[in-house]
Amino acid sequence: MFILLQSLCATFHHLNCSDAPIDPDEERDAVEIITSRGFKAETHYVITKDGYILGIHRIINPELSQFNKTLKPVLLQHGLLGSSTDWLINSPFLNASTDKLTDNEGRVGNNLGFVLSQLGYDVWLSNSRGNIYSTNHTQLKTGEKKFWRFTFDEMSAYDLPAIIQYILKTTNQSSIGYIGHSQGTAIMFALLSSKPEYSQIINPFIALAPIAYVAGIKSPIRYFTEFSSALRFIGGEFLPSDKLMTHLAEEFCDNEVKFICANLLYLFSGYDRDQLNMTRLGVYFTHTPSGTSSWNIAHFAQLVKSKTFSKFDFGRTDNQIIYGQKTPPEYRLEAITSTKIALIYSANDWLADIDDVIQLKQQLKVPLLSEYMVPYKKWCHTDYIFGLDAGLYVYPKSSLGFIGGEFLPSDKLMTHLAEEFCDNEVKFICANLLYLFSGYDRDQLNMTRLGVYFTHTPSGTSSWNIAHFAQLIKSKTFSKFDFGRTDNQIIYGQKTPPELSDLR
Repeated sequence: MFILLQSLCATFHHLNCSDAPIDPDEERDAVEIITSRGFKAETHYVITKDGYILGIHRIINPELSQFNKTLKPVLLQHGLLGSSTDWLINSPFLNASTDKLTDNEGRVGNNLGFVLSQLGYDVWLSNSRGNIYSTNHTQLKTGEKKFWRFTFDEMSAYDLPAIIQYILKTTNQSSIGYIGHSQGTAIMFALLSSKPEYSQIINPFIALAPIAYVAGIKSPIRYFTEFSSALRFIGGEFLPSDKLMTHLAEEFCDNEVKFICANLLYLFSGYDRDQLNMTRLGVYFTHTPSGTSSWNIAHFAQLVKSKTFSKFDFGRTDNQIIYGQKTPPEYRLEAITSTKIALIYSANDWLADIDDVIQLKQQLKVPLLSEYMVPYKKWCHTDYIFGLDAGLYVYPKSSLGFIGGEFLPSDKLMTHLAEEFCDNEVKFICANLLYLFSGYDRDQLNMTRLGVYFTHTPSGTSSWNIAHFAQLIKSKTFSKFDFGRTDNQIIYGQKTPPELSDLR
């Protein structure tokens, strides 16, 4: 790490590294990062049907802990080589007294896990088998090759159902919101196509950098297509040599940032110089890559070569034994019945190539909840989690209107809004949601009854209802709720929500 930072300083002369202290996030695990931001953290262990013990994390907003049983649960699923920290480390802090949840541009914080917790969601962070938080098994040790005999097939068939059912049981809820990035979208597409009953449980499924087909990828994973059989034969944990990493960086990356590209995550996913926070590289490099199996890399290489979204290829003989056919079966995306899928993609993505996303959309035979192409031409695969402007371009699309649930803004948010909009003398009154939204008249306010008013109001509403009023402000119309262009067409017979004048 020290050598890496020396390289950073030598390459980018504007960085003053002589006295720069080590960022404490480099030495923190997920729980320590969560608690350092003023939230509480829980670690839960989920055992899959095939014996893997998955460590998952839960963010507890201390100001909403009394509502924990009613908050809508949301599961954030990392991508290839990632972990739960992907959703926590994009900016160095989030604190009520110094960090605004939103600004005038509609930007939210750069750490989606904390943003959603502040907005009143019960946030859970997944860790797939084989990453740093999920290396335990009821019988196997990580030193045994058998431990590493898995791909995203098993993550979809075993990890996701086990985690989802655990969260539903713990929260006593019947549905869960899901936000996946990269491989985190692939395993959900695989689950929904294999077990359609999960379409009733996952509401919504927000796919950041959606992946199913990968024939068009520009990532050096293409390099492994000729070696997928060897990777399958060798097996074990995926630990490419420094020589190979340096060679691939030489082949695929610009001279100025080859040392960044030599990190496995950036080499596989690409980078956007303008969106890369150089001051956080030490943190990113400490937490990623978080580990996976050689078989998983071989699986993606197989998909590049076959141009299909299919299960792992064990070879013709073993395929016949395992699948009952000589070739691996494809995941039937056309079997997905969910209408609560939102796709968020970009034009400069090495892994989720735009042509592959188009093919994915063509295979889905149900209308999308929404789709959104990031309006920033250079937006790349890692920008969804580590981009400087993730809180401007992506995360506002991943929260209130999509996820829904009861509207329960945190005390931090209420205090911040009261600071912004109310006179000093009555900020404590204004921090009550009713008075903040509706205003107050000091002369008409019976101060002796405030305790009664505050006890009985607010009485509750949905996040969608608040989103609806926000929609009217932005559109300057009096119109019905905007479900997104696709669902609007189904519900209203037109792509935009009808205005009152249209309803006569």
